[in-house]
Amino acid sequence: MLDEWGPSLDERLDRALATGARHDGYPYADFFHAAGHGALHDRLSLAMCEAVRPHLRRALEADAAERGAAAKDADELAAIMVYGCVGLASGPGMPDEAALAAARRYLRALVAEFRAGGSPS
Repeated sequence: MLDEWGPSLDERLDRALATGARHDGYPYADFFHAAGHGALHDRLSLAMCEAVRPHLRRALEADAAERGAAAKDADELAAIMVYGCVGLASGPGMPDEAALAAARRYLRALVAEFRAGGSPS
């Protein structure tokens, strides 16, 4: 999804958040959120972050290239974005609508800062 060409970075981020928020998309969620499974849940969350991070970095780099800008700090920004979002989605019943709205708002702010900080390449 993040590697898809055509939709803007903003559209791809919105779709990724919506996909991640679908509770029916995780048939084993109850298992990972069960009492005593915290360490397993945390390991899975970290593994998911590391799996998504390079895709998001490439999406940020492509967005910068389309604007003729440098992609300075794209990897660091990708890390902040994925680890921050997984933190919002970590508890049972999460993410709720308020957490999703906050994630969208802050991701947009981070992307805007990234775009403003890029200089022509």
